[in-house]
Amino acid sequence: MEQPEDHPGPDPRRVHSLSDLARELGLLRARAARGDHRARVSLDELARRVGQPRSTVHAYVTGKHLVPSDVLDEIVIALGATPAEQRQWGESWFRLAARRTPERRTAAPATTAPRQLPPDTHGFTGRVAELAALDQGGPIRVVTGTGGVGKTALAVRWAHRAAADFPDGQLCVDLRGFDPERPVEPADALAGFLRALGVDGAAVPPGAAERAALFRSLLAGRRMLVLLDNARDSEHVRPLLPGEAGCVVLVTSRDSMAGLVARNGAARTELDLLPRADATALLGALAGE
Repeated sequence: MEQPEDHPGPDPRRVHSLSDLARELGLLRARAARGDHRARVSLDELARRVGQPRSTVHAYVTGKHLVPSDVLDEIVIALGATPAEQRQWGESWFRLAARRTPERRTAAPATTAPRQLPPDTHGFTGRVAELAALDQGGPIRVVTGTGGVGKTALAVRWAHRAAADFPDGQLCVDLRGFDPERPVEPADALAGFLRALGVDGAAVPPGAAERAALFRSLLAGRRMLVLLDNARDSEHVRPLLPGEAGCVVLVTSRDSMAGLVARNGAARTELDLLPRADATALLGALAGE
């Protein structure tokens, strides 16, 4: 049965640009909604069907970003595309991917290596054994301990000592994991890292999984230090881990990070209060005679 002239049906063969994709997906949403007398399947409903955040689905169906091929498959299936139509939608995706400019397909590396470490801690004293333990750690090194015990100070001191080992730069973020109001979500931290690595803000992918994938791609083959301060737990930092061993990640947290140790092979350094002699020396350095 032919579609009425005022209600043309979706045709992925007409897709040659992101705006074309947005138009045809809109028509597909409208066709899928006619059974329940709505103008089109809502973004909330579509996001529920494909298991993606609403904001991410919105960015895809409005043509703001090129939808990943597997997510496009899920969207058109959720909107009732036939197997033949699904193949046509897949072909439309490859047309778009081939037409994108090199600047949009790849993220240019930063011309200057990022140097995001905060200033070294004034009056740092002691922690000789802990610094040595961090020297011997693997690709993921974790400093744990109670609040205020000096985890950040130790991590920053070690990071400055080891900075020369990471010629491609150092990235740093305070995740505020135990802030009751504003912890930094992994997706937001990744967006900051990508911009520091030379990705234009408009080219930062909308979804956390895509940002993590691009982050791992950009760090591949590089020697970089990633300092993740004040993490809430293992899941808070797992999306921020590079995919190769050439980089080192240093995490601080009040949590034991048992999951990161068990699943990712992190080397953990547990920090206790300063010994009396070191504490006295620190007090003297800060207060003077």
